[in-house]
Amino acid sequence: MAYSRWLQSRWYTYWLCQDNVPNLEFYEEVFVICSLISFTFEELFENMDACLDKVRRADQEATNEEIEELRGYMNQFLEDVVRIPGPMVGGV
Repeated sequence: MAYSRWLQSRWYTYWLCQDNVPNLEFYEEVFVICSLISFTFEELFENMDACLDKVRRADQEATNEEIEELRGYMNQFLEDVVRIPGPMVGGV
């Protein structure tokens, strides 16, 4: 599921469900910022500010407004992973 696309935003972001992660017995829900970086559900849930700091370091041209826009997409991803039935973090 895409949260933003380059036509409307600096970011192309989407939800990726990885089911082939070595040494894991469950699906890994991942928030992807295309061509830049990705974060697991756990990383975002535990410390979104640290994730946004990584984005700032990876894309030093991003404005504070664009970073806050990205925070909104990350929050929507967290809400969707919890709300939408299907493979979830910690279980199949």
